[in-house]
Amino acid sequence: MIYNIKPSLCHKYRKIFVVVVVVVARIGSLAFGFVLKFVLLIFSFKFQTLTLTICWRSQPWKPNPDFLDISCSHFGRILWHEFKHTSKNQIKVDLVDENFTELKGEIAGPPDTPYEGGRYQLEIKIPETYPFNPPKVRFITKIWHPNISSVTGAICLDILKDQWAAAMTLRTVLLSLQALLAAAEPDDPQDAVVANQYKQNPEMFKQTAGLWSHVYAGAPVSSPDYTRKIDKLCAMGFDKNAVIAALSSKSWDVETATELLLSN
Repeated sequence: MIYNIKPSLCHKYRKIFVVVVVVVARIGSLAFGFVLKFVLLIFSFKFQTLTLTICWRSQPWKPNPDFLDISCSHFGRILWHEFKHTSKNQIKVDLVDENFTELKGEIAGPPDTPYEGGRYQLEIKIPETYPFNPPKVRFITKIWHPNISSVTGAICLDILKDQWAAAMTLRTVLLSLQALLAAAEPDDPQDAVVANQYKQNPEMFKQTAGLWSHVYAGAPVSSPDYTRKIDKLCAMGFDKNAVIAALSSKSWDVETATELLLSN
């Protein structure tokens, strides 16, 4: 069905319309569909400036891949337009292969942290139940942080788990991740080795995190001493990523790091 709705009104209540349409599509209720039709018809009498096309099913809902692909692509573009002008917050989101369910995020390392100057890539997967359930997010860029796995990029953040609310957005998630980089929670770690270093040797943690930021995220600052140790072990034929991980986890002791590398 086609209804005319004022653009400003449509923009203001866009998320409500999206949620209602999804609910109608899933429930497949004919009666509920007529209620929606009546409400939008009232709007159409008052505002005659924008055409909005909405459809619903009167039969029991079954997944329609074509419909889902169109919907995902459409709302993915909406998100892309919302995020492409967020440079002042140094965050952005792009579509992956025009697929709304798979996004690629990026955040800048916060100032006055070991991550400053780095750009961190994120993998974002949107569930079918979004926004009622949180997106699945992990770091693609390697990072040394107590609440982020140095191996898998998995994140320990409450709003990505039980503290998520439907009113939250991807912008909320990215800004929260920036805040997490600036204020770690070592008592609720994702990476116990990093958290232990964070609490027992803060200066070493800062230098290690800074080196990871330099190597993997393009940050300008690095530790010359740590770089020499990396070069020494790499000259022995070990993989650079493995060398960095071993030295970082072994408090930059070359001997114990070498033993770890040989045992793997």
